Amino acid sequence: MRLKKNKILQGGILLLIVAAVVFFFENQTSFVQIDFSQKYFNHKTKEVSLFEIGDGWRGNFTFDTERAVEGKTSMTLTSWFGAKSEVTLTKTIPLDSYSKGYVLIFVKDTKALGNMKDVYLELKEGPERVQLMPLLKELKVGWNRVAFMVPNWKQLTSLAIGIESQPQTIAEINIDRMWIENTDAYTKELITQKPVWLSLRTIGERTYLYSFSPEVVAYTLANPSKMRSGTITVGIIPERAKTIRLGLNGTDVYVSGDNMKTCTVNANGKTVVRKLLSETSGSNDYYVFLRAIVKGNSVTYSISNNGLDFEECGRADRIRKESITLSLDGSYLIDSIQAEYLD
Repeated sequence: MRLKKNKILQGGILLLIVAAVVFFFENQTSFVQIDFSQKYFNHKTKEVSLFEIGDGWRGNFTFDTERAVEGKTSMTLTSWFGAKSEVTLTKTIPLDSYSKGYVLIFVKDTKALGNMKDVYLELKEGPERVQLMPLLKELKVGWNRVAFMVPNWKQLTSLAIGIESQPQTIAEINIDRMWIENTDAYTKELITQKPVWLSLRTIGERTYLYSFSPEVVAYTLANPSKMRSGTITVGIIPERAKTIRLGLNGTDVYVSGDNMKTCTVNANGKTVVRKLLSETSGSNDYYVFLRAIVKGNSVTYSISNNGLDFEECGRADRIRKESITLSLDGSYLIDSIQAEYLD
């Protein structure tokens, strides 16, 4: 009888130990701290041109402040009645074994696309090395991120972009940011159905994760992907701010409106709180930090311009545990992600 009691007691102790271990691991706090401005330090982009006033282009062109994905302007290049129109840039760019570049090109509509006979990019190293690349087959209506192969040269010394229309027609394109990069590892940080709107971008000594799109694009965070409770803060720098949205567990907050000062909290697609911010803003060129605190059955959202002083937007009841998403419309430097959470 005593032996049987001892076995029961031992079994009970074992169950308590197992339960304690399970509880410990289920409630183990995880930490994430990603500083994108430092993480890709060894993958600096070669910014060929942002197509802003003063970039040094020569030829017949105009600047457009409306059709721009990045910065303040894009460049409009027009061909009249079959005449070739070309712009050139003299600039020395060390290639450092980089192999792929990109340029953003806008086509207004199907008629404009049909009026084009040729669109091309020409790269040069000195007077003798020339690489000519046709781009027309890569274009569709709207904004296009067109890839081009970088030749195995030591450097670029000049480049040209040209357009030629069909006879008796007018053809026009807008051109924005051209850059060269050497990795696509960053696509694993934020997952989306449209990775064409994600890149790296180097400004000075910092290389940021960069989102640029003419429409809302939703990114799912790879780390953390979900959270049962805890805090997450996403830091970004808007350049052309239209909408900034952070969502998790069936709720979300978005900042929009005049001067990006209207903060709206939703739950299951329905508005819970709409508030005019008094101390903070999501405007261009400010640091913007969006924070979500998940505690119990609620999610509290707040916003800051310095990462220290947060203005509360509102609170919503969480609906379910689901992926953490960052949705952006416009162009933004994504600076950092910090989280302390239970998953």
